Amino acid sequence: MWWPISSWLTAARCMPWRTCGAMLPALPGHRPEPQPAVSQPAVSIRHSMGRIAEVSIQQVIAACDIVEIVSGYFPLKRAGIAFKACCPFHTEKSPSFSVNPTRGTYHCFGCGEGGNAVGFVMKYESLPFVDTIRKLAAKYGITLIEEAGTPEQEAAAGRRVRLLALHRDIAVWFHQLLLKSPLAADARAYLKSRGLTSGTARSWSIGYAPSDQGYYRDWASEKKYPDDLLIEGGILVLRDPENPARGTKLQFSHRIMFPIRNDHGDVIAFSGRVLREEDSPAKYKNSPATPIFNKSEVFFGFDKSKRAIHKAEKAIICEGQIDMLMAYEAGIENIIAPLGTAFTPQHARLLRRHTDQVVLCYDSDNAGYKAAARAFAELSQEGIFVRVAALPPGEDPDSLIRREGVDALRRRLEEARDFFDFQIDQRAASLDLTDTRERMKMLRELAENLARLKDRPVLDAALIRCASRLNIGPDEIRKMVQAHLAQQKKYADQVGERSQQNPSSEISKPEQEDDSTPVALHPSVR
Repeated sequence: MWWPISSWLTAARCMPWRTCGAMLPALPGHRPEPQPAVSQPAVSIRHSMGRIAEVSIQQVIAACDIVEIVSGYFPLKRAGIAFKACCPFHTEKSPSFSVNPTRGTYHCFGCGEGGNAVGFVMKYESLPFVDTIRKLAAKYGITLIEEAGTPEQEAAAGRRVRLLALHRDIAVWFHQLLLKSPLAADARAYLKSRGLTSGTARSWSIGYAPSDQGYYRDWASEKKYPDDLLIEGGILVLRDPENPARGTKLQFSHRIMFPIRNDHGDVIAFSGRVLREEDSPAKYKNSPATPIFNKSEVFFGFDKSKRAIHKAEKAIICEGQIDMLMAYEAGIENIIAPLGTAFTPQHARLLRRHTDQVVLCYDSDNAGYKAAARAFAELSQEGIFVRVAALPPGEDPDSLIRREGVDALRRRLEEARDFFDFQIDQRAASLDLTDTRERMKMLRELAENLARLKDRPVLDAALIRCASRLNIGPDEIRKMVQAHLAQQKKYADQVGERSQQNPSSEISKPEQEDDSTPVALHPSVR
């Protein structure tokens, strides 16, 4: 017997997930037989923010095959009448995540997460309820019946639809310019020089952005896209936001255009690669934040690579779009690239939903080391095991593939080292470890990163490994880790107390330990 849908919707939107999961309709009894879909083959394209009719919600829930849905994200193994896997919502080595096809539910005996198929997709993809229903309706060919929302909701939904349409259409225009226009001759020559074929350009819808704003205006006029939409979508930018009368300029001018897509494959933004280095100090330029795009939440190529990431049970992260494309086209398909050097908590959370292992494949210079350290800081917070592939000096994945072939890159990836081994090697090469201050600098960096590890056995193993590499006792490093954690706790407590007393006050971060603190470290490393 199904719960009244209005009660369930209220609970699903308002209650904590573990409580909500226990209320989902499949739990009182066995899962009902799937109901036949509405006869129309096409899914409704109306993207209202209004309330989806209850009959449509029930139809989507009834159509869901939870085993099919969950196994689309990661492999399941049969265990009697159920299916098992390691839980995607917490770190574990033995599978405690169970899927019951009879009830249409999942449950983790380790962390307590549970619910039905709709709840699983909501949790796994961090989607709102309505977006989850739309996604599953599209999967099962169900046309949704919708009721009108508030004027504000309808306006926001309409704006989102127009922005998606703009990006879809202008991506096609950019792509056609690259393939056919004399304006894009330099772009075609550049791509050829980088080893990217016309087939790759077609497969990834690579395009070209001209430098004359007149071309954009002619195209937009033909497509009936107004200036305000081009500005909101980040295609045009105001010369002076405080004085719109000064007009607009191009966000992308004479650049190779890489479409950025969401998980569903919709174009939501662009990354433009400069053709002439003297034109701009920024080699890559991304779309600004819009209602449909935030670069801190997106990886380039993730829509194509996520299945390979599941299959390989690890993700490879490189720095640039062309690096990613070259590796993917050469057969290394579980590779993605962030949009710029920043690696955010949102990036780490997105990856944690798909894998618990990452290989960083950054340039082998100091900038690459810093980028790897930033990525580790975020990934380790999510319990993701991080290794680093060491590339030859001056090489990136693209240049290594072109110079030595894809097998050379594969070998480097297979030989990827634990992050702490990588950190020790990098700092030993760049610091004078006979100098007390530089020794302490490296040890503080190690302690700071070790303190990020949440799993005690993993931390203990890493401590022993680092101590062995540095020829010192594990307790020396452990004390520094404990001191770092104590400093962070003290700082957090101070912030909490001060924010209650005076929300506008500022607190200085704790001082680092004195560089001269003696630690017996042998200058050589293994």
